[in-house]
Amino acid sequence: MTDKFDSSSPSVSQEITPTGFSSDGEPLSESVRSLLNDNIFKENEQALSDKQKSYDRDRAYHKCLSLFIRGNIKECLESMAENNLLSEEFLNGNIEVYDLYLTASNEISDFQDLGVTLKNVVRDTFSGDMKSLKMIHHYTSDIEKEMEFWSKYFNNCIKTIRIRRNDNEFAISLQDELKQVLLKCTNKISKEEADEEVTIPTMLYLQKLVYLYIFELEIENLGSKPNVKLYHKLCSSIPHLSEILTNNITDGNDTSCEASILARLEPPPNKKKTISPPRETSRIRKHQNHESTDEDHNATSTRESSKTTENDDQLKHSTGFKTKMLTYIKSNKYVQRIVHNDRLNIIIDHILNIEAHPQTIILATVAAVIVLRYTHRRIRYIFRNFPALINKILPYFTEFISLLATT
Repeated sequence: MTDKFDSSSPSVSQEITPTGFSSDGEPLSESVRSLLNDNIFKENEQALSDKQKSYDRDRAYHKCLSLFIRGNIKECLESMAENNLLSEEFLNGNIEVYDLYLTASNEISDFQDLGVTLKNVVRDTFSGDMKSLKMIHHYTSDIEKEMEFWSKYFNNCIKTIRIRRNDNEFAISLQDELKQVLLKCTNKISKEEADEEVTIPTMLYLQKLVYLYIFELEIENLGSKPNVKLYHKLCSSIPHLSEILTNNITDGNDTSCEASILARLEPPPNKKKTISPPRETSRIRKHQNHESTDEDHNATSTRESSKTTENDDQLKHSTGFKTKMLTYIKSNKYVQRIVHNDRLNIIIDHILNIEAHPQTIILATVAAVIVLRYTHRRIRYIFRNFPALINKILPYFTEFISLLATT
């Protein structure tokens, strides 16, 4: 009786070796061998490998992002380098990773503090070569985002001058590229001003670029002396720049961007030397002492009267302010709802008379201990990362205050 199956095909218990033979030495059939060599298996294996790499890189990115949020900027960049996130191919294909790298590098004050690997990366990445910027199209859709990108990019490029051993040729080429960027951006801003008001962050980034051009490149690296002619020379080669900086204010002192730049370029006034008068006789000195006593008395009375006037003005100002606040409170229905809320008033009266209710103190103490028992780790984490949080919030808070001051 013959077998139903071909004897040349391996049994279930037989093991297939990589050389195309079963474990007992018999050759595999052509159909099995062709099935094993099918491209479907290779494609699936490659797809699984790519998915695993993508998953690993996503985990590495979120780890680096967590380090950046906690304020560990240098550790963030080192982790990005260790996980191969800073390769040219990967940076040019992932906008989130590139933006994190750009922002983290901008937070480093001196690239000399970085290791050898990171120094080589930042030197190659921030080369000032506009042709190598393949991610710029992600930022050009909005003028504010574009200005932010250029301010960070050129700031990082300037910081590489030190690790390039103060290469003046690189500084000059960087200055030319920055001037071309300023020309394009001012044209965009002037067109936007005709349609709508330019945002304060946009003006701050434009002012930062002008500062980088004049103070960091021209003065710090190329050795020019501070002079208003440097600013006027730049404005003469870039139309609309002086007009834009004159018509916009970025601080609460009603000082234009141009005025603040010129104030830093103006040399300090020379102090005149006072020549001491010759010595005089004792009689003249006594006469002068008598006159100076009268003058001091008059000056004291004048000073006291001026202080009284200032105090009156302050009192009037404070009284007027209180009157305005009371009028606002009375006229605002939302404030009135809060003021006349019965439950809120009962709670406030209870807090004010807390000495008459010792049991409330005990309950509040027990509640505070229970809350601290379960939240002490979070509180410690908040206090440990509080400086980094302040550093992140402070620029937005400054912009908000400036916005309030200009409205």
